Amino acid sequence: MDGGDKSSRAEIAKLVRALVTHVPEEVLGDLQCPQCGSMLNDPWTLGSGRTVCKICLTRVTGEHVQPVANRLLASIVQRCLPHSSEAASHRLKGNEHFKEAQWQLAVEEYTAALKLDERSPAAYGNRSIAYLKLKFLDEAVSDAQHAVELRPLWAKWHLRLAQALRAADRHAEALVPLLRAAALEQAQIRIVPGSKVEVHGLQSNNCYNGQKAKCIRWHDDRGRWEVRMQNGPVIKVKPQNLEVLEVGANSGSNDELCKLVQAGHTVPVLDTLKFPTISTPARIPKDNIEQFREELECCLCSSLLCEPTVLSCGHCMCRDCVARLLDHALQREPSCPLCRTNLMPLLQQVNLRARAEQRAGLRFAHGAAQLTICIELARLLSEWFAQDYAERLSEVRAPQSEWVPIFVCSLSAPFIPTPLHIFEPRYRLMMRRCVESNQRFGMCLPSEDGFADTGTMLFIDRFEQLPDGRSLVGTKGVSRFHVIERNVLDGYNTALIRPYEEDTEGFPGSAAFHNQAVALNRGAQVLLQKIEQMGAIENFEHQLGLLPDVDSPQFDAHMSFYAAQVLQCLSVPISGDLADLIFLQPESERWRQLLQQCNLIPQFAEQLKELPNDQLDHIEAKRSRNASDDDPNLSNTTATDEDASLSNIK
Repeated sequence: MDGGDKSSRAEIAKLVRALVTHVPEEVLGDLQCPQCGSMLNDPWTLGSGRTVCKICLTRVTGEHVQPVANRLLASIVQRCLPHSSEAASHRLKGNEHFKEAQWQLAVEEYTAALKLDERSPAAYGNRSIAYLKLKFLDEAVSDAQHAVELRPLWAKWHLRLAQALRAADRHAEALVPLLRAAALEQAQIRIVPGSKVEVHGLQSNNCYNGQKAKCIRWHDDRGRWEVRMQNGPVIKVKPQNLEVLEVGANSGSNDELCKLVQAGHTVPVLDTLKFPTISTPARIPKDNIEQFREELECCLCSSLLCEPTVLSCGHCMCRDCVARLLDHALQREPSCPLCRTNLMPLLQQVNLRARAEQRAGLRFAHGAAQLTICIELARLLSEWFAQDYAERLSEVRAPQSEWVPIFVCSLSAPFIPTPLHIFEPRYRLMMRRCVESNQRFGMCLPSEDGFADTGTMLFIDRFEQLPDGRSLVGTKGVSRFHVIERNVLDGYNTALIRPYEEDTEGFPGSAAFHNQAVALNRGAQVLLQKIEQMGAIENFEHQLGLLPDVDSPQFDAHMSFYAAQVLQCLSVPISGDLADLIFLQPESERWRQLLQQCNLIPQFAEQLKELPNDQLDHIEAKRSRNASDDDPNLSNTTATDEDASLSNIK
């Protein structure tokens, strides 16, 4: 590769990168296939929630869940787009004729398809290439332009237009569609392990800016890619600081651009490369929908579908209703209420995905959250019945109470692992049912009336069945809850619970919270070093898990619960109830008490001293009160007391 070629490629790459930032978001019409751009025909819903024509399934990539035929959308398409099937049939026949080099017959079939579906970019684009084979160059250019106008954010049609223009010796005009195609390919590419990227925009490690790297793996818990730099070191980088260097499937647009530039054609400036105005997406009149409103109601709740989920049999129901249906797997195998199809494979599929996300550190991952929402159907419902659908969403997304099994044992907290040894018959049954359903159960402390009014939802991430029927269960805290009502099922406790508002809507954001959490994190690092010197680090991590990473999602909340459990593991003598450090509300009061108690551990106290005075007033006030108490050990933890606490690690 000579210097001129390198210079051309660099100039083109720079222009393409700038053009990528001007790519608008694509808005599809009602019942338009996102793959081929034509009217949906025999719609199938993918694991990602997108719905495409059955004939487009072979061209879909990146899906890891088996697609299912969407019966409800198929019925809507049949009523609203009666010619969809016939148009698709003509287009497919045209494709077959094209493969057999019968260009004229292909043109006739594509023309027949366009008479039925005049907004089909696929039919225009395919007829363009057929005209090109017949040497009808003006017709080829015209059809390619129509395809671009109908779907200006699809790289394939820009490439077809460039191909037709070059065949007509209009090489200079081909530069614009080629540049747009390259930009669209780069904008639509996803970073995957092995992707070659360029790092930019780093603040702390700015020495790596402009360097090339290769992606190794994605870290869900930190929201970063682990990349290996060209000169050797491995660093973790946010996706917005990475620019993909490999464009799509290497369609050749860059090579064609370089050839044109080297032939003397001038690369246009960025302002002349704006994407064509997106035509108004085709919308189905609401009057056409009213006639089958009843079909859009859920067969379980008899209300308008909300977050519609497609079952493996093709029937659609509300996601929340499907989740409740799968919950009954505790007593029997779940099945579709309309056709009785066994839904156990679906239950196992979503639970496996939830377990994988839990291991990756996502707090609220559970089976129901993995159920796929049909994006197209949800959008149509929100447009056709805006007010009704908004009300349904508010109902579903409001904090809901639910009955869950309760394991009455010890204090647990969100994010923190709780290993269990299950041997009582009633808990064997309970645990087996949990493993077979949604892998969740509640943990509460014992009390005079059976168990406490607050507890922690635990997620089972490891289950080891022992030969004699006992089991070793590894769990991880998910969220806190209030107990609303108590009951007993087959010997074990159950409760109607309502989750904490902070755990469902997000931990309150506060600079003070974050600074305090960082201080506790630094103190914990010093403490862990001392524990490691004593040879007890393995037991400590077994009880608490790894120290939270400052850059991890929900770090503040995780660190607060971690610090509270440290006090329990070290058996630090505290004033008040240790459970308050997990369950007390409001959050500000829980933090206040947590900092007071953590200040009794020298490693924490040393770091907390560095906080601004306004964040330490309440801590100093507490220390003053402790100094006047009868027990001097509550005001200061001596080195001897500290060693005694460390020796309590089990």
